[in-house]
Amino acid sequence: MRYEEDLHFVPERYLVDDPKDAPAVKVAIREAFGRLLDEPFDSLLFAHGNPLIGGGKEALRDFVEHGPAE
Repeated sequence: MRYEEDLHFVPERYLVDDPKDAPAVKVAIREAFGRLLDEPFDSLLFAHGNPLIGGGKEALRDFVEHGPAE
């Protein structure tokens, strides 16, 4: 999801039933997002948060490589 300028995971209470599963699920999500980088795109539209019009691939690459902004 995106609020302000940064990409984030949804809160863990919505991501997993058991909090101990969150780290593995986040790794799997980032791996899946990494596969999207092979596709041509420039914008991102989220179910929650603000759309990112232009620069979407770069923002997603940063999220995949470094995780969400703290």
